[in-house]
Formats: sequence, structure tokens, C-alpha cells
Amino acid sequence: LLLSYLCATARATSSMAIMGLFPRPLNRAMGYISARGIPTVSIVFISVLTAVFSVFLDFSELVTVSSFFYAARLLFVLIALPLLRFRYPSLERPYQIPVGPVGMSLLVLFPAL
Repeated sequence: LLLSYLCATARATSSMAIMGLFPRPLNRAMGYISARGIPTVSIVFISVLTAVFSVFLDFSELVTVSSFFYAARLLFVLIALPLLRFRYPSLERPYQIPVGPVGMSLLVLFPAL
């Protein structure tokens, strides 16, 4: 479970760095991907951050922090879904929910509450 967490989080932070969402020096370092396609700097960064949190927080606090960030990430996804449908209605999508923009907003409203 920890290994999948580290790999998924490292890929997400590496992708964010490639898109330029961090300060410039951090973008350069975190966006580095090895020749084999592994975001090594991001994996090391997330591993150290996890170790630091593990040392200074007890288990219940770790679960609380993890749950908070998971909920925040899910909320951003739920906001992005109708927003992209409104801004780019004719964009080709491999999978599309067969409701219009208003229906999409209503579908997203329930889990966001």
C-alpha cells in the first residue's frame, strides 16, 4: 500500500512540475524523469516527506492528514469535471457521461457535499 502511494504521488507531483505548477527551481528538479521513465527525484522527495510526517505525527494524525489531502484532491476533480464540460463542450473524449452540462453539474453536486 505504501509503495503504490509513493509511486502514484510521485507521478502526480512530477506531472505537476512538468506543467510548471511549482516554483521554477522545484519544477526543474521534480520534473526530472530518468531514461527509464521513472520520476526519481519525486519519489525521493515524497519518501522523505512521508518519513518526516511518520516521525513527528502519530498514526491517527497521519490518517487525518492523508484523508484531508485525499478529500481535497477528490474535490478538485469534482470541480474540474463540469468546468471542463462547460469550457470545452466539443472536445473529443474517449469516455463521456451521457448527460448535458447541467446534468453533469447535478451529478457532481451530490458527492461534493
